[in-house]
Amino acid sequence: MKSLTSIFPAPSNPTHHRMKNILLAICIFFLMVTVSACDTVDSSEETVELVVEAFLFTDLPVDNIRITEAIPLSQVSDTDSLERPVNDAQVTLSRSGESFLLTASGTEGFYHYDGNDLTVSEGDVFQLKVQRGGTTLTATTTVPRPPESVDLSTDQVEVVRLIIGPNGPLNPGGADAVRESLLNAGITVSWSNPNAELHFVVVESIIEGQPDYILPEFILDQIRNFRLVTEPTDEDFFDVDLRSMETFGQYQATVYRVNQEYADLYESREQDSRDLNEPASNIEGGLGVFSAFAGVVEAFEVVPE
Repeated sequence: MKSLTSIFPAPSNPTHHRMKNILLAICIFFLMVTVSACDTVDSSEETVELVVEAFLFTDLPVDNIRITEAIPLSQVSDTDSLERPVNDAQVTLSRSGESFLLTASGTEGFYHYDGNDLTVSEGDVFQLKVQRGGTTLTATTTVPRPPESVDLSTDQVEVVRLIIGPNGPLNPGGADAVRESLLNAGITVSWSNPNAELHFVVVESIIEGQPDYILPEFILDQIRNFRLVTEPTDEDFFDVDLRSMETFGQYQATVYRVNQEYADLYESREQDSRDLNEPASNIEGGLGVFSAFAGVVEAFEVVPE
């Protein structure tokens, strides 16, 4: 399995790591089953299933718990999504007999914990309980051990700065020289993975104060920090492509070990309509996944050449 990269248009909070392509497979399975049964079930009696996207990250706040409804195809119009946010559920996390009631974060179905006494650490066993009307969903996950021997090929990357004068670029080669510099200034994140377990990497900028832009034209379109998230991979390294970076300064790469229930769900994400094989799910009473990830952070800096 090779690592694939994508830029997630997610909020700046790094815990909003929504695995849409995987959870969509669960909804599609539910919808296909609904369609296959439509000859025997009246549309007014179709079941609306709750879908859980619940992810815990070590050393980060609990704010990536999302509850939605999987909408039967008969109720979906051309402008509708296959999901509908649920903002009125009672969501509780429990650990070692202690319960933590979560609060709705807005109108998108996310829930978070307001206090500062809830931590996520290696070996913790968490129970999730979602109640809405007469429906109750439950799930359990164990926080995995963190990745081992995480390292960067370098902790400082030099990149050519573009300098603009009254008559255009002052540095030889102009913008092309900067892009060539970014192309050649890669950095490799590595970790120990003798058993080919799934990991993913998050690379993001840490801007403090006024941004120091590599290319002046980025000033016009800068709307968020740089953030790159890889697909889960069973490799033991990832080559970071720096061509999308917009600023000099501090960055961090976090390697996350993927828990087994999420690995099972990821492996079953591709659905064949001829088979109708149910994707893996550890949610009792509903659909989705409740999982935990353990991460190790390494910092590096992008500086002018």
